[in-house]
Amino acid sequence: MKSQWTSLQEDFLQAMLPGGGANRLAENLLALKAGNYPPDSITDAAIVAMAAAQHPDGSWDDGEIQHRPPLGQSPFAATARVIRALRDYAVPAHKQEIAQRIERARMWLMKAKPVTTEDYSMRLSGLHYAGA
Repeated sequence: MKSQWTSLQEDFLQAMLPGGGANRLAENLLALKAGNYPPDSITDAAIVAMAAAQHPDGSWDDGEIQHRPPLGQSPFAATARVIRALRDYAVPAHKQEIAQRIERARMWLMKAKPVTTEDYSMRLSGLHYAGA
């Protein structure tokens, strides 16, 4: 992933997200985290791009044109993954902004109405990641 993202680093800094948007970036960052990959300029750029993709209501969408149930069909799942990625790879210089974005996402998760079992479980995960 690192070699693939090296060429995209400048795109991330300009908020140009790859296919799948913030949700896909969050999935990839969580995979890097599982492999104990340390924060660096590439993860910082991805975090900045993901943060900028937040909707005014506090959520993130799945970013998919064709949904990939259950991973890519729900704003609850996308929001939960992005919150966790933001928390795990928080950019120190953006600490306050990231905290505010996570708080907005937490508020959205509290208000939004889940429909599917996946929505309910990812809402709960997102609330946990957001410190609720």
